[in-house]
Amino acid sequence: MLANRLACTTDLSAAAEVCCLLLAELGYELPSLYLRRSGRLRCYASHGYWQVLDGFPEVSGVIASTALTGKPHLVTPSSDMYLEAAPDVASEACVPIVIAGVSVGALNVESTQILPDAALDDLVLIADLFADRFQQIGGVPVPEGWRLLADQAPLLTSTRDEDAIVERCLAVVASLSTAAAAVVALRHDDILRVAGQSGPFGAAIAQIGDDSLEAMSSWVAGPLSCYTVGEPDGVGFTREDSLRVLGLQSLIVASLSSGDDRLGLLALADESAELPNHELIEQIELWAALTASALQTARAIQSLETLSSVDSLTGLLHQRPFRARLHNMSSEERVALLIVDVDHFKNVNDTRGHQQGDEILSTVADAISTAVRHTDVVYRIGGDEFAVLLEPANDTAAVAEIAHRVVNAVRLRGATVSIGVAMNTPNTALFEQADAALYAAKSLGRDRFEFAEGSAAAPVDGG
Repeated sequence: MLANRLACTTDLSAAAEVCCLLLAELGYELPSLYLRRSGRLRCYASHGYWQVLDGFPEVSGVIASTALTGKPHLVTPSSDMYLEAAPDVASEACVPIVIAGVSVGALNVESTQILPDAALDDLVLIADLFADRFQQIGGVPVPEGWRLLADQAPLLTSTRDEDAIVERCLAVVASLSTAAAAVVALRHDDILRVAGQSGPFGAAIAQIGDDSLEAMSSWVAGPLSCYTVGEPDGVGFTREDSLRVLGLQSLIVASLSSGDDRLGLLALADESAELPNHELIEQIELWAALTASALQTARAIQSLETLSSVDSLTGLLHQRPFRARLHNMSSEERVALLIVDVDHFKNVNDTRGHQQGDEILSTVADAISTAVRHTDVVYRIGGDEFAVLLEPANDTAAVAEIAHRVVNAVRLRGATVSIGVAMNTPNTALFEQADAALYAAKSLGRDRFEFAEGSAAAPVDGG
């Protein structure tokens, strides 16, 4: 009977509705059917509800667990995976919809009565018949247009990496349009640069030059959008013509703006001289606005992370990332640690003031940074205490040479430091051994470095 009903359906929503109506006829109170689309579960049909939850992320709940694992579930509200979606539910049954061994969705029933184990058998039978019709219809259609934007918007706005945002932006634009090129240009330090491109002409647009990009940006200041109107010999409102020189005859440019922040532009270009579809232009404008908002959020978070990790006086990483690096260091890594302490710093603060003390700390930080290798990382881990992680560090003589350079670099700036060095020890003991060597350097007269016991054959000073 169900197979005959399903054979009369022409799309997935109709097929899903047939399944839910049959379950209702069998006495199941609250049936619903969900299919996976763009990383979320979408409700294609339900019966008995006044409202349903839709667009589930595949992370929690019976329906998400069933679709994700491909395993059936029969639970009560006391279950950890149960999420309330209707009042007075006593039990919930859910089975996956499986195509060629892959779960594509879930068929679900909620009930105010305790469901028998046989409920899963009924659901499996109906889910299997729906799966057959699913294949005959051709599966979930690829989202297009506004539906594509609706699916992709949550993924875009949850992305926190700028490069990943640009990549997702271009991927969606490529699905919205058949344009031969798409380019994202972003402004950093007041300079507009191409941050990503796609399509056969993308690389060519990426080479058009800063002046051309700035001209394109000026077209959409406001923010506005700008597009050609299908007249290849028509007059433009600026003298910028580099795209037509490349053979591109149509263009859409949208501003990447969020509030008053002008982050850059999104441009699409093609070889055909056609008036772009106005609905496409509006979709590009919306997608550009969402992209700009995601970029602004990502940059704000990055700025906060930087502030939480960087010492404001010296610009060096501070103690938290230093401790995290030590904690995550494996015992196989070959590193050396220098603990650097400014000699007699308390006297400077007491006699010459904290401003002078800050100047000395900045000077010492710069001296250390210039004396080490580009692969080494310098931290300020205390008031007048610095740390340097030398990575890699296999050779004692090379480590001693770097420590020697640090002592001399600081000395040339009018200050002195004492340094404790430890290497080739488990990360749990690295700091303690370097700290002990630092105190040895201080006790031997300062303005020198000392290796921890067992790290070097003999102590070496910085003279």
